[in-house]
Formats: sequence, C-alpha cells, structure tokens
Amino acid sequence: MSDMKEKDIILEELKPINATIIDYIIALTHLYGLVHKEKVVEIFNL
Repeated sequence: MSDMKEKDIILEELKPINATIIDYIIALTHLYGLVHKEKVVEIFNL
C-alpha cells in the first residue's frame, strides 16, 4: 500500500472524531460565560 493511500485511510478514520470536536466547539461558543470552564473540561473528558 502506498503512503498516500495509508494517509487517506487514517484521515477517513479521523473524520467522525473531528466532527465531534467541532460540535463541542460550537456548543461551547453558545455556553460561553454561562458554564465554568472546569465543568466544561469535566464534561468533555467523559
């Protein structure tokens, strides 16, 4: 398997993870100032 194909496979596997992180970022921008940062870290690390 070539390096490019391996890289593409890895990127495809990461897409759901990246989408989840982006969802967290969007949600956090809506909660900014309403929730203490320690609570946000606790929830994110579940």
